[in-house]
Amino acid sequence: MGQKLEGKIAYITGASQGIGRATAIELAKEGVNVGLIARQESKLEEVAEEVKKHGVKVKIGIVDISDLTAVNQTVKNLASTLGSPDILINNAGIASYGKFLETDPEEWRRIFDVNVFGMYNVTRAVLPYMIDEDRGDIINISSSSGLKATAGTSAYSASKFAVQGMSEALMQEVRPHNIRVFTMNQALLRQNCHSVKNWMRKTIPINLCSQKT
Repeated sequence: MGQKLEGKIAYITGASQGIGRATAIELAKEGVNVGLIARQESKLEEVAEEVKKHGVKVKIGIVDISDLTAVNQTVKNLASTLGSPDILINNAGIASYGKFLETDPEEWRRIFDVNVFGMYNVTRAVLPYMIDEDRGDIINISSSSGLKATAGTSAYSASKFAVQGMSEALMQEVRPHNIRVFTMNQALLRQNCHSVKNWMRKTIPINLCSQKT
């Protein structure tokens, strides 16, 4: 059975726009304090102002999640100013479409740097805090492209298949620490508050704040 979200702390990557922004606002409405992580400072500041309207604490972390050293420092700063995370939402990601031989190798590499290594970097930095608290939830935003690939999506699909595999393996590793890991895989998700709210009602309220049995 889920517990109330009020007073919990969530870190959200890719929080400056789209799903990340909408999720931050919806969580704030539920009384969740949020740590916003993204590269674009001006947009992140705008989201922070929106979040503050709901009376919760908010801190921002300006970072390129593909940079492990920078991510470690950002998470350390958030933990010291906002508190240890109860929830991590790995939302940041990029997409590129094109035929295999027509996609530049550097573009392929950048997609993996953000979608796979970026998620790895943030999770690696956050996980010790959750282990110390013996609880937590990690929500990795993936895609149906991580379950079934289509022509013209080789780089993006490959990155999402990697996310799926990493999530499934990590889920089994951290279960003894009362930490749950799961992915959100949808073909299309309108990037607005309404769609995120529906997702949260189905997923977050009944899956947060795990209790030992």
